[in-house]
Amino acid sequence: MFGILVIDFKQTFITSKTKIMDENIIGVFIPIIAIIGGVGMAIFSIYTKNKERLAMIEKGLNPYEGKPQKGATAPVVKALAYAGIGLGLLVGYIAKPYLAAPDSKGTIIVIGFALLFGGLGYFIGLTMFKNDDKPTS
Repeated sequence: MFGILVIDFKQTFITSKTKIMDENIIGVFIPIIAIIGGVGMAIFSIYTKNKERLAMIEKGLNPYEGKPQKGATAPVVKALAYAGIGLGLLVGYIAKPYLAAPDSKGTIIVIGFALLFGGLGYFIGLTMFKNDDKPTS
């Protein structure tokens, strides 16, 4: 009786022909696990940040001291970067017939101009306001 069970066990679990899980079921579990992991990481981050703040308050320290505060320059820098991306898209669409190869669609030219002008807008925004972030003493 035990000999039959051993043979049946070997045929069922050891051979490579048997599938333990179907590939479709594994494909369903991947996004579920990713969402659970992302939410868990966010909750853990909030928990540790609050615990750190409470520890600093118990020691008599100000938890917000020494951290740079966001000024009014951040929205302007982002706005200049977005305006640069828009201008880059416009220039890319205008330059596409002249710069693209005859057999291509020229999409990479439009994307390249958008990234180039977006980076230029961001750089201009940072250089305009780089002196505003320094504390005056």
